[in-house]
Amino acid sequence: MIRMNELLQSHVHSSSFCFPDQENKSSESQIALVIHNITLFEVMEPLLKSSPFKIDIFLPGFVDPQWGSMVKATEEHLIRKGYHPRILQRIPDEVYKIVISSQLYPIMPKSECNVRFLYGLAKETWNFDVWNVNYDLILCYGPYDESFLSGYALTQKIGPIRFAEFKQVDKNRRVGKRRLLYLPTYGSACSIEHLEKEFKNIHDQYDITIRLHHGTLFLEPERVKIANRIGKVADYDRSLAELLQETDVVLSDGSGAIFDAIANDIPVVVFQPVPPEPFEGKPSLEQQIIYDNLVPHTNNASEIKKLLDCALTDEDYINKRKQLADRLFPIKGSESITRAWEAIIRLLDGFQTNSGNSLVRQRLRKKFQDMSEQIQVLKTSVEQKESAWKEQYTTMLSEFEKKIKELGRLKQELAQRDQLIQQLTQKIVDKEIQIKQFIESNTKKDEHINDLNDQLSKIKVQLNQMTEELLIIYSSNFWKIASKYYKLRDSNPFTRTIYKALRKWKRDGTRALIYKVYSELKARNKPLTESNTFLAIINTLVDRFNRGEISGIAVISAAFEFDELYNQRTINLAKFLAKNNYGVLYVAWQWKPDELQSKGYQEVYRNIFQIPKFDFISQIDLLNLFSVVSDKLYFITIPDHGFYGTIRLVRELGFSLIYDILDDWEEFGRVDQAPWYNKEIEEAVLVTSDLVVAVSEPLKSKFTHLRTDIHVVGNGYDPLLLKHGDISLKEPTGENKIHVGYFGHLTESWFDWDLVFNIVENNSNMVFHLIGYGASNEIQQEIRKKPNIRFYGKVPPNELHKYVKHWHIGIIPFIDSKLSQAVDPIKVYEYMFFGLPTIVTGIEHIKDYPGVFYCGNRMLVADAIKNMYAQTIREKRLNPERIAFLASTTWDARFRKLENLCKRTNYWQRIYRDEDECQ
Repeated sequence: MIRMNELLQSHVHSSSFCFPDQENKSSESQIALVIHNITLFEVMEPLLKSSPFKIDIFLPGFVDPQWGSMVKATEEHLIRKGYHPRILQRIPDEVYKIVISSQLYPIMPKSECNVRFLYGLAKETWNFDVWNVNYDLILCYGPYDESFLSGYALTQKIGPIRFAEFKQVDKNRRVGKRRLLYLPTYGSACSIEHLEKEFKNIHDQYDITIRLHHGTLFLEPERVKIANRIGKVADYDRSLAELLQETDVVLSDGSGAIFDAIANDIPVVVFQPVPPEPFEGKPSLEQQIIYDNLVPHTNNASEIKKLLDCALTDEDYINKRKQLADRLFPIKGSESITRAWEAIIRLLDGFQTNSGNSLVRQRLRKKFQDMSEQIQVLKTSVEQKESAWKEQYTTMLSEFEKKIKELGRLKQELAQRDQLIQQLTQKIVDKEIQIKQFIESNTKKDEHINDLNDQLSKIKVQLNQMTEELLIIYSSNFWKIASKYYKLRDSNPFTRTIYKALRKWKRDGTRALIYKVYSELKARNKPLTESNTFLAIINTLVDRFNRGEISGIAVISAAFEFDELYNQRTINLAKFLAKNNYGVLYVAWQWKPDELQSKGYQEVYRNIFQIPKFDFISQIDLLNLFSVVSDKLYFITIPDHGFYGTIRLVRELGFSLIYDILDDWEEFGRVDQAPWYNKEIEEAVLVTSDLVVAVSEPLKSKFTHLRTDIHVVGNGYDPLLLKHGDISLKEPTGENKIHVGYFGHLTESWFDWDLVFNIVENNSNMVFHLIGYGASNEIQQEIRKKPNIRFYGKVPPNELHKYVKHWHIGIIPFIDSKLSQAVDPIKVYEYMFFGLPTIVTGIEHIKDYPGVFYCGNRMLVADAIKNMYAQTIREKRLNPERIAFLASTTWDARFRKLENLCKRTNYWQRIYRDEDECQ
């Protein structure tokens, strides 16, 4: 850089323009740069970063949408880098001293001199073409390209300036698979279709990264899909220099990337299914290195694996590659930047513009432009004549095609009429058969109805007889005495015990009765030891409290047995409390006392013990052994008669009572999902609790006439359980189908099967994936008839990601009812974690959740799916609002809020308890 600084000082003193020193760039630009993609920016970035002058950057304004998207991506990339590019919609007013570009664009800034930079050595028929005569100076890589381009303009060898700051990394210390960088070219010479199968054979040895040509990325979408199937496609936010630093070996075809690898001493393999085009009969450079056997090469994809190993280890190829690099690129590193600025600054000072060579080139350029204009005139004339001929031909062809179509239409109408006559004839025959069958069926039904009427008459007679006999029994003295006897027997504990003893004596004899009485007395008087299972668990927790392993006790009633991988609220609450130093008694639901539980009396999770419901209620007195513990919580989630009966005692034992309203139990009872429900009992539980929380606003509103201090603590999700976030499909699939998914309960009580069946029957481009349980046999039979419904049954939550990654959209198709409106579905948070946008029916209160669309009209659900699919394909990523929402709705976040509410409740309880003790 010393030589460049000297040149700058010379320029400042000798130039008629006043440029400041290197540290303060001029506010008025004398240099402009025109590029249209990120690759060109990467080539020039080292020059831009080291520039002592202010350089205006222009991007061409393409009309074509695909080229326009390329320019838009380049603009955004430059802005992120801190530059301020301008879009060229017209020729700017400014006249620049120098305009630098890699090629000529339809619209260019006005300038005194044009400078060209190269971004590769490949494709010589374009790279070394005659349009180079329009440049005053061409910045070359080395002697090879200079030997061609010096015939058009002044040249300066500057080396591969793109890699001026490139530094080799010691790759021998790296462990694991070798890193392969695949650099395919664009257009007909691209090799990507030939290698898709072969890449599968080398995945075990190579970690494959693909850097697509900028033309492929924006103009060849099908090849982009292939690349995503093959390996990891590198983002253009990472430069080629950064990728090469991490690369062990490069694979390319007709791309200039071959020489980028050689310039940086990276082993390279050339696979060319299409030979490169020669330049004026001379093999191109990328073909010549194959003729001279300077790099491993093939046109047979099955040899790729062998040649990759060869490129890495063959000393002969390694030496040839280094020698070739020295010949092609004698200038490297920071010297490239110095050489480039030397040439540009000389041009600014006018050292070269008035030379004889320059004047001759100006004359040549003018002649070239005159010839181009003459050619354009001839071309326009030919095109006009061709257009007139085409128009005449098109008119004649159109008339002929009309006649052909008319003839075809007449033939088709005749065939349709014949077919219609056949169909009508067949329908008449079918109707006659149906009428005959209908008459026969009605005759049989009339006979069956008569038989049923006779049976009904007989049943009515029997019913009247039995009713009369029952009235006689109810009015008899025996019934009155027996009623009083049973009431006395069953209502008094003493008489009930005597009755049970007599029944035991009658059935098993005196000896068995005595043994039974002895066993009962022994069990009651038995000291508290480990032989009593419930007692053993309580003693274990008390010991852990005394040792400081836990600081509190929590009792949680639950509708399910404990399963660490089952994503239910009560299970996650138990896990949260256990992690926060509570010993937890997890009381699992039973329908009857003799119902066995697979995990009863087990420590199902550290400091969590499962207790069967009826054993817990019958031995509730044992909770007094926790008298040494001051922090005690009692969660009721199922407000049935059994748990309600324990409230008085647990309150006396110092437990804080929390009622967690999980669902609208009253509505569950109406659809036979909660036969135990009693409205008076639920309201009594709610009124007597120290703290009441609900999972949704509708549930809170339902009970505001009883309490105004109900808190909403919604459901959540466990990211560690679900494992992989934001994995849902955000690209179209090969079969161009919209994949919609659901997991959860499938009961007809709230799942809208009619809606789902209607959608799949009328939208063949939609595939519904259903995971869950509770569907009736009739529904499952109907599912099998639908080719675009895939039913998987029950799937553990930690394996859901294997299915969801193939879905575009999540759906919660619930029937609109009081039951559905009250729920806070756990699945909506899981959908959001997986990145699924969600369509919801029947649950209006979650419509404002990010990524959720509530559809109140069932007829519009299919359209909503299509619109959300289009938006998903367009946006392709989670928005920040959804990310923030997910962070606040994990189970840990939800239960921290609940924990704070419990602590506040305990605080006021202790104050009141202390006041009572003082009195």
